[in-house]
Amino acid sequence: MRERWMEIQTLRKQDHGSRETIRQKGLSRFTVHKYLRMDECNLL
Repeated sequence: MRERWMEIQTLRKQDHGSRETIRQKGLSRFTVHKYLRMDECNLL
């Protein structure tokens, strides 16, 4: 989970969550948002 989140964070920094990149990674935007929501809540 943590590794996945770091990967997503890296993607966001590289291209601000470019839909194309996320799609290539096989992640739907919904999944990304779900991961980010869960992890951002956990980090607080």
